[in-house]
Amino acid sequence: VISLLDESKADPSFSELFTKTTGWKLAFGIPSGSAVSVPESSAVQDEMMILSHGKNPLEQNAAMTLIHAIFAGEDVKPYKLGIKTVSGVRCFEAAFLSPQLGLGKKELLQKCADDTGWNMHIAASVNQNAIQILLAQLCAQYGISLSKNPSYLAGEKTMEIRTVQEIPEEMKGRFHKETGLYL
Repeated sequence: VISLLDESKADPSFSELFTKTTGWKLAFGIPSGSAVSVPESSAVQDEMMILSHGKNPLEQNAAMTLIHAIFAGEDVKPYKLGIKTVSGVRCFEAAFLSPQLGLGKKELLQKCADDTGWNMHIAASVNQNAIQILLAQLCAQYGISLSKNPSYLAGEKTMEIRTVQEIPEEMKGRFHKETGLYL
């Protein structure tokens, strides 16, 4: 929540653009007690859902095998697949290290939906444990010693690390590519 001293500075279209671009809500807290309305989470949920187009669904094990085959040559793939009901829609949910990575694979997920006849959904959760392991590996590889355990900052989609050394841009880029998060 961002507090503004001047209510006239709150622009609801900025909140909508922010939500559409990042998938995160931006709320403006106005000290006078009023607030700018923020779009409901259904818009974000719709972005996470990929609908199949007309094919009869494959048996679930055959569908899962096909989804794994479609992602076989990809550098980013779901680490977990499962059947869920999301907003009353039965679908395969694909969990990636972060939802941002999943959103980057929407075209491939659409192919999965079309080829299997199953709706697909991108999990909204972040696998913090796997991300911290990857971060520890990158730090070791680049000779970065941490003075404190990393912290996940969900609102900023970042991992915060404390170190006395400068973090190389190459490491930041690799971390972002592999997790969808920033250092």
